[in-house]
Amino acid sequence: MRVATVLISALAAVVLSAAPSAAQPSPDEPTMPSPAEQMPSPIIPEESPALSPSPGGGSPSPGGSPSPGRSPSPGGSPSPGGGQLSAMDREYLTEAHQGNLAEIAAGRLAQEKGTSDTVKQLGAKMVEDHTKLDDALQQVAQQLGVDLPSGTGNERAAAAAILDVTPAGQHWDQIWVGTQIASHEDSKDNAEDESAHGTDADVKQLAADAIPVITSHLDELFNAAPQVGLNVQRN
Repeated sequence: MRVATVLISALAAVVLSAAPSAAQPSPDEPTMPSPAEQMPSPIIPEESPALSPSPGGGSPSPGGSPSPGRSPSPGGSPSPGGGQLSAMDREYLTEAHQGNLAEIAAGRLAQEKGTSDTVKQLGAKMVEDHTKLDDALQQVAQQLGVDLPSGTGNERAAAAAILDVTPAGQHWDQIWVGTQIASHEDSKDNAEDESAHGTDADVKQLAADAIPVITSHLDELFNAAPQVGLNVQRN
């Protein structure tokens, strides 16, 4: 998951943008690498399905055919459509679900603590749209027998904690917009990867359906950034 890196970058941008009195480095001073450049991308190991022991201590069955106790190959578990549910499909379902939960919670918080009408309205939109996306995702996950986590994950929880303890005001709105941009960019990357390289047709369709919604949110967030005094560049 890349969300930790982009969230750190966004928070750094917000803090710098919100502190105009901070001393700027002179052109002659060396530039230190950003936290995102220093942080290595985490490696997520793929799941390896365990093999059940065959009757009789694992000996082959008569005729040389595989024993009945062997589970599916490492390509993934069978999906109801007859295909294989890959580790990438499972990972996308988990991360997209966590992202939806985080956006719903952030949207509700924006309605409570947001100062500008733009942030409040965007918060309401996040709640509505990500609730619809997650309802569809949960239905597919249930059909495929994938258990989804109940929390948002450590990285997004850390961003939520910052928003929770920061007093309401323009600085809060800046942090909210910055972290929402970072989180949505990460979610869009994940959805594009799954849509292009996933295995299960239903999971790929979920990702494809999410891309235009997330892109629309990003458009509105980048438009809102200068309104709350946040200077950010779109990738």
